[in-house]
Order: sequence, then C-alpha cells, then structure tokens
Amino acid sequence: METIDMLEYIALTVAVIALSIASYTDLKHGTISNRVTYPAVGIGIVLNAVIGILDGNFLTAISGVLGAAVFFGFGYAVWVLKQLGGGDVGMFTAVGALLPNVGAPTFPLLGFPIVAVCLAGAFTLPFSLFNRKPSPMAPLLLGCLLVMFIIVQSPL
Repeated sequence: METIDMLEYIALTVAVIALSIASYTDLKHGTISNRVTYPAVGIGIVLNAVIGILDGNFLTAISGVLGAAVFFGFGYAVWVLKQLGGGDVGMFTAVGALLPNVGAPTFPLLGFPIVAVCLAGAFTLPFSLFNRKPSPMAPLLLGCLLVMFIIVQSPL
C-alpha cells in the first residue's frame, strides 16, 4: 500500500471514529464536545497537507483548509437559522478537513462528504420543522458518510 493511500485511510478512520464518538454523545447528552471536533479538524488539515506535499500537488496540500472552510461556512449558515447545534457545525468542519476530495470522481464537483451532509440534512429537516429544536445530526452524518463510501468503493 502506498503512503498516500495509507494516509487517506487514516483520514477516513479518524472521521469514522470522531463521528462515532460525536454520535454517541449527541444522542446521549445532546452535545458534541470540542475535544472531539478540534483534534479531528487539525488532523485533517495536517494529513491533507502531508498528502499534498508527498504528491507534489499544492491544491491537495491546502484541500484540508479549503474543505474545513467550506463546510464551516455551510454549517454556520444553518446554525444561524437554529437548525444545527454548534457541535454539528464542528463535525461538518472536521469532515470537510478530513475528507475534502474523497469520492470526487464519482460525484463530480461534490465529493461524498458534501453528498453525505446533504443527505443527513434531508433526513433531519422534517424533524427540525416540527420539533423546533435541532435534531441530532452526527449519527445521520456518520451513516450517510458510510453509505456513500460503500457506493464509491463498490464496483459498478
């Protein structure tokens, strides 16, 4: 296995672990700790920078920062509308930092993290409309991320 492939799998593993912890705490306590989100964002930025340096690709090197910024912007906009909690925004940011380009050839211009966020949002929207408080988003984001990964990896 190449070093770059190994680093990409490490990023995916960190995303799954962070989302699993966030899902548990989100469902049990209704919060997601910054102790989960901040390290995940940092690890994503560093891993993508290393991947970009090893690959000699500047865009890949900054993709963790760009992914984090895009996902934070999206999450913040929805947080302002009171449809997400701050921990959910942090997990969106972590997913964007860890997996900014994964699945992009399968879903052009999107990548499956964005598709997963959109699917998770679509599932929680009906509950949020009737409940008037944010629904736990981390479990749905984890599920959608795993489903999208299976779709990307399956031979079609």
